[in-house]
Amino acid sequence: MRFTGVVLAGLLALGLSACSKSSTTGGGGGDGGNASKILGTWTAQEGPDKGVSFEFQKEGKLKILSEKGEEAAKGTYTLEGDKLTMKIEGDKDAKPDTIVKLTDSELELKDEKGKVEKFKKK
Repeated sequence: MRFTGVVLAGLLALGLSACSKSSTTGGGGGDGGNASKILGTWTAQEGPDKGVSFEFQKEGKLKILSEKGEEAAKGTYTLEGDKLTMKIEGDKDAKPDTIVKLTDSELELKDEKGKVEKFKKK
């Protein structure tokens, strides 16, 4: 009887962990495929960041490149579902952006104020 209880508890724990929300730092998992699609270099198409590129690398690493392609900053990123949080070295806080659209060639992010920024993949 005790063995059956242990097995049931183990199955319950396994089932709950499979249903839990996945957090990804640029690698894969339960994010609807966003982690693999976000990898690469994305260039802002308009607004104050126009021409600036964001290079999302494996293991949650991030590089920001100037319009000339020179490294301007480094940081990290995390991806949880449709929430992308970028933490730039030297910045104190990082607020998540919502992924509005993510395809193999287009990325649209909406900040907490509702401003949408569009990117194209290089």
